[in-house]
Amino acid sequence: MISDLSILSLDFFILGVLVGIMMVAYCSIIHLLVTWNPYHNPNPSVILSLVVLSIPSVILIIESLSKSELPIFGELLELMFVILGLAIVTLLSFMPFIFLIVTILVLKTTFERESEDPLLALLDE
Repeated sequence: MISDLSILSLDFFILGVLVGIMMVAYCSIIHLLVTWNPYHNPNPSVILSLVVLSIPSVILIIESLSKSELPIFGELLELMFVILGLAIVTLLSFMPFIFLIVTILVLKTTFERESEDPLLALLDE
């Protein structure tokens, strides 16, 4: 299935969107579970993230079932790992640009002059 994709094809774009949806849902599940506290009920959010994570999976399974040969469950699971790996590699490939933007913003904030606040002047009086 993946070997049939060309970088400029619409299938590759749709696969990229599905990978993005899966990656966001996966990261939100991890975030909700890591930041758990006793006063927050993460169950609805985790269930919604699992539903959002399963939608692209079901779409990919249906798309692979439409092919002539019947896929094995192990192959579909391997496809999911390949897709999530593709998402992580793509995210890591954009990290230098993200670091550059964050560095520019931090330097801009560091060297920016403080603005005169009239409310702070009232506190001094």
